[in-house]
Amino acid sequence: GTTALYFTADEGSFGRELWRWDGASATRLTDINPGLGSSFPQALAFLGGNLYFAADDGLAGQEIWRYDGANAYRVLNLAQSPDGSAPSSFILFNNDLYFTGDNGVGGAELWKALPRLGAKEVINLGAGEAVTGFDFGNLEAVKINAQVGGQPVTGAVNEGATINLSAVLAGAANLGAVNYLWQITDQNS
Repeated sequence: GTTALYFTADEGSFGRELWRWDGASATRLTDINPGLGSSFPQALAFLGGNLYFAADDGLAGQEIWRYDGANAYRVLNLAQSPDGSAPSSFILFNNDLYFTGDNGVGGAELWKALPRLGAKEVINLGAGEAVTGFDFGNLEAVKINAQVGGQPVTGAVNEGATINLSAVLAGAANLGAVNYLWQITDQNS
């Protein structure tokens, strides 16, 4: 496969935008904030064959974008305001995209991005099975609540503490709400 280095640069004509170095030449890939405006791409993460990053198009503030090798698209507008959600710390965990972001309500929090159900996705909801066919094309964010001892986590957690994570999602295709619960414990205690 082709390998490349993705980075941001401002060459004086388009503001700070997304670029690619293929080992021989550098190419500007985007002009997300058109003209001299800068989109300030940051938190670049290559996940599932696509490059995810935070960028500002001058309208929605810093939100999640995806570069698919040909085009860049805003795939999530978490804050729904010109201030943006300042998403960062993108990571793929168990085939799901997690990140931190601020929806303008509760400050920076942990979110899980889920693909919206589309025609090319397959829904397979057998007993104990989850929705399959993820492509992370268009995303929706799910707020993940963290508690220790029944209290919301607002800072550092003591070593050995059990952290309970939960999220509630509106059901797909009129299937009702789906509750997700996780528990993180220190296995070395």
